[in-house]
Amino acid sequence: MNRLTEKNIRRFSKDYKKAAHLLKEDFPRAERFWPWLLWLLALRKDVHFCAYYDGTQNAGMAYYVVRDNLLWLLYLAVDPGMQDKGYGSKIMKELKTSYPDTDIVLDAEYPRPESADYAQQLARDRFYGRLGITDTGYILKDFGVTYQILSSEESFDPGRMKKLLKYFGLGFYKPDIQKDAETPAKNKKAKQPED
Repeated sequence: MNRLTEKNIRRFSKDYKKAAHLLKEDFPRAERFWPWLLWLLALRKDVHFCAYYDGTQNAGMAYYVVRDNLLWLLYLAVDPGMQDKGYGSKIMKELKTSYPDTDIVLDAEYPRPESADYAQQLARDRFYGRLGITDTGYILKDFGVTYQILSSEESFDPGRMKKLLKYFGLGFYKPDIQKDAETPAKNKKAKQPED
């Protein structure tokens, strides 16, 4: 496999415009930050706002935070012209290669059969499952949206996730992470929180 090239996204660049468009197209309004805020927060060394290239072709973007062997993937989007060619998997493999001893964690909208995009939610779960990133048995409630927390590790420590989210939110963000009461069987994978 040819390796993709990761490039930091700079404000006012073509990559920034492309990433802003991908965020708007791929994520509902309630699930996305303003691109200028993402760029601003990415001025810190542990926060990454990146475009991925296959040669000269922009394949997609990712936005993630890495701290204390924990990588929180906020956004992953593939350029529409590059979809269905395995670029989402390639970007994830690049992250795993770049951070080999790091737990990759993400939160994704909780799949609900009554949701208009239920098929897309299930496809997303299958995509991450094929990459070894599975449900932890924990959820994150944020601004009226319930997200399932997915992880690449067998055990999940909600305390570490809370600490990383507070760092990302400059200490102002107080994440509401809790066990997923709807599906207790999922909780077997998750580590009990330490108080």
